[in-house]
Amino acid sequence: MPHPESSEAASSATARPPAAGSTIGLWLQYLFFLRFPLLAGLFLASLPPLALWAARSLLGNLFVLQPWGIVLVSWFATSASWVVMITVRLIVRCAPERFRVPLLRVPGWLSRYAVPLSALLAVPMLVTLIAGSPGSWTVALGAVVGGVALALAGLVLTAAGQKMAASPDAPAPDLVLPTDWGPFRRIPSMGRPPTKSDAADHPETGRGPTVGYRHHQTSKLVPGHLLATTFFLITLAVYVAGYFAFRPGVVLIPSLGHLMLILLLVGWGLPGVSFALDRYRVPVLLLLIAASFFANTLARSDHFYEVLPEGEVEEVALEQVFDAADRSQGGDAPVVLVATSGGGITASLWTATVLTGLQQEVGAEVTRSIRLLSSVSGGSVGALFFLDRFGPDGAPPQTALEEIRQTAGASSLEGVSWGLAYPDLWRIFAPFLVRNRFLDRGWALEAIWRSRMAEPNATLSDWRKKMQAGELPAAVFNSTVVETGNQLLLTPLAGSFARGATDFLSTYPGYDLPVATGARLSATFPWISPVARPLSENGGDGVSPFFHGADGGYYDNYGIVTVVDWILSLDAPHVGELQRRGVVLVRIRAFPPAAEQEARSQPNGRGWIYSAVGPLITLLNVRTATQSHRDDVDVELLTRLAAKQGICATVATFTLEATSPLSWKLTDPERATIEGGWDEETNREALSRVRRAFAGQAPCERPEILPPPEEPPLAEAPNGA
Repeated sequence: MPHPESSEAASSATARPPAAGSTIGLWLQYLFFLRFPLLAGLFLASLPPLALWAARSLLGNLFVLQPWGIVLVSWFATSASWVVMITVRLIVRCAPERFRVPLLRVPGWLSRYAVPLSALLAVPMLVTLIAGSPGSWTVALGAVVGGVALALAGLVLTAAGQKMAASPDAPAPDLVLPTDWGPFRRIPSMGRPPTKSDAADHPETGRGPTVGYRHHQTSKLVPGHLLATTFFLITLAVYVAGYFAFRPGVVLIPSLGHLMLILLLVGWGLPGVSFALDRYRVPVLLLLIAASFFANTLARSDHFYEVLPEGEVEEVALEQVFDAADRSQGGDAPVVLVATSGGGITASLWTATVLTGLQQEVGAEVTRSIRLLSSVSGGSVGALFFLDRFGPDGAPPQTALEEIRQTAGASSLEGVSWGLAYPDLWRIFAPFLVRNRFLDRGWALEAIWRSRMAEPNATLSDWRKKMQAGELPAAVFNSTVVETGNQLLLTPLAGSFARGATDFLSTYPGYDLPVATGARLSATFPWISPVARPLSENGGDGVSPFFHGADGGYYDNYGIVTVVDWILSLDAPHVGELQRRGVVLVRIRAFPPAAEQEARSQPNGRGWIYSAVGPLITLLNVRTATQSHRDDVDVELLTRLAAKQGICATVATFTLEATSPLSWKLTDPERATIEGGWDEETNREALSRVRRAFAGQAPCERPEILPPPEEPPLAEAPNGA
């Protein structure tokens, strides 16, 4: 009996022979039918160069893996290359029957060596894994070989299983391996042989929805589809097992592994959908977008963060915190105010490095003198781990300082990729599958942070009690309200001190918030974690008002606005305390100001494409530049106001000059570079300023950011200060 696929293709080819000169048109038709597997292959092959050259700051560290991670990613990447091969060959074979187009003649050598040739798509990934390995390249090479061997074993087992399920008179599958391959000859075929009734029931070809899926004479599934279905089910089984085995808090697989797993699913799903719908000229992407839109609309899908019913949560006024700290820790040292910037995991580690460095080199008195810690985005994560270790004496123990730096710089990207590969992927088309409405990549990111905290379940009310006891400074995680663009202050402090801001406790009276959630909302880095709105454990449609929290860096990426509002809101007695003791403003900036001259020396944008995207680039750059300038201006105006009112203000700016990634994963050399920034000359000078201030030797410095006018046109501080 002839091969069913061959007979179908031949019948269609003879029924509709290609016209002369139509070769280009035929290739274009097949390129359309093969668009999704070809795009999957292009993504697989181009991801490494894209990550290393075009987006190294965000994606470069994805390829820095330990040996077991290299095995896993090599396995998935090589399997993805063979998914591309199988879907391409299957569509080419069945296209004449399914779409009534002429048969596309493929060179024999291309079919014969399809397996190794298609594996070339994974070679850039495998080479990059070896090159990026932090250990020996020989160990990395062995891990790659192991991963490829696992992928090959899965491919052979899939083909063998398809051979067993085929009818006895069908040849061995040749989509993967040659039909005359020795071991396949000894595999028994256990499928039901075709009968005459099968042919009678399916006398025609080219009609019905099963055309291209089932043989028109036997009604049996075309062997290639059976192989693809088997391979897909194996992929699905690995994916489902990963939900339970690799979730945050159990075992974390590399983010690149999750990305390759998503590619495997998409590599099967989109070609499968297009093969079914292209026959009817249905636009696949438009249909999928519409289906996702209606599914999410009907399910009222959204991203939520959990708030806890707590009755009437007492807000703490900033003066209360000031007085409580003075009673507990003493009130003679200068008042320290900290503003720390955003910047991903770099900002997290740099914030922890500066705060622990000040305590190590100047003394715990510096930490006990902090009255306000205003943090943004990645800086909020470092502040979270720093404040989490505070003891009853108003500072972390010396033995915990190294642990704070370790946790602040530890990768949490694996949790984000798990959330993206599972609950957030389901939300696209089947949001009803996500029974836990809090479950998303933001929840997963927060779960990893909690696992590293000394008090993982601490809430704003817990911190309020510590602030009232003088054990903790006033802490503010700065976020942004998506719907209004206002600041969203996540703090136990009363929000009245911040003009024009929205604070959590006033906006949602009767609810409490985990501090880890507050840090997560402040660090809602674009697309890494989703904007979310509050939802209580009672469910419903959420807690009103339905405000979504976004990254605090949209409003103020440096945290200085909150510090200025805090100072301007102090009453007269506490302003008098500042006059008596002085103020030390610690600015922590994870990135240096943009170098205008460097930008001028890189003429990399030309032509109409740059003109088209130029407004967007300008918008993004202006936001960064204006915030940096506004930060400097605010500090200058603040020091002038302090000088006018007799307050000795010392500004100590700790800036990380080295370029570091924006992602949530650091390599060991990058960690060392960030921590080494503490020893840079400008930062040692800032450290000296803090030392002199605490030694009572600091002159009242006025940074010359703006030329000082003859008469500072600043009004008196409010409340009669």
